[in-house]
Amino acid sequence: MDKVNKFSGTVSQYHFYYLKHLLRSRNIRYRKDNPQDTAEPYYLQALQRRILQTPTHLRSLQNFLNLCDTIHNQSNPPPL
Repeated sequence: MDKVNKFSGTVSQYHFYYLKHLLRSRNIRYRKDNPQDTAEPYYLQALQRRILQTPTHLRSLQNFLNLCDTIHNQSNPPPL
């Protein structure tokens, strides 16, 4: 997601601003040093459901989760 032209900060700052406002609209507080609800399993599960429902959204997150699965599977092979 690109930043809005009117936003004077960096793309990274825009993403943080967007995240904070999105979460605030859902009564979820977020700080980098205390992520609260965003660190709970249900939050990641909701993101994974969104990826399945709209595969063209959150592509970089999907790539990251695929990498995590690959690393997990390689370090924990199934029993023989």
